[in-house]
Amino acid sequence: MIFAAILAAGSGSRMNSKISKQYLNLSGKPIFIYSLQAVINYGGFDDIIVAVGNKDISYVENIIKDYTDKKITVIVNRGMADDVMDIARESGARGGTILHGKGTGTKNAAKLFGMEVEPEKELVLIIVPTEIEEKVVKNLYDNLEMQNSGNGILFVEDITDVRGIVL
Repeated sequence: MIFAAILAAGSGSRMNSKISKQYLNLSGKPIFIYSLQAVINYGGFDDIIVAVGNKDISYVENIIKDYTDKKITVIVNRGMADDVMDIARESGARGGTILHGKGTGTKNAAKLFGMEVEPEKELVLIIVPTEIEEKVVKNLYDNLEMQNSGNGILFVEDITDVRGIVL
């Protein structure tokens, strides 16, 4: 197994700063995030270890969550995927992938000529930078009226490795 280690412990005392140097902002990001993103983009590692002081563990975990890409998955009835993508693009997303499938969780399947008809679904997968995730999710939820039963399901996952696309 191949591991990458990012050393992000220290006090910043030589910089006369109350904030440790690895957490100082440089163009809107903590300095150690640049190292982390470079290692992630380089790829080829089985795991990445960010070494920090014990008192900083939860702080750093929260920072990392703020700078990882997000995968938004939207499951809607067949024919709605284009609407999903239109809303996502208007919200800043650059594109997505549409997959076709069928629902299997319904209790009362519809019947046509005595045969059960399983509802067809579309899954829309959209990868977005963290900065626009909340806007995309809110606009999808509101415009698709997802608060109403049967209008779809939406969930968001952290992405820690992306290859082949540039966000």
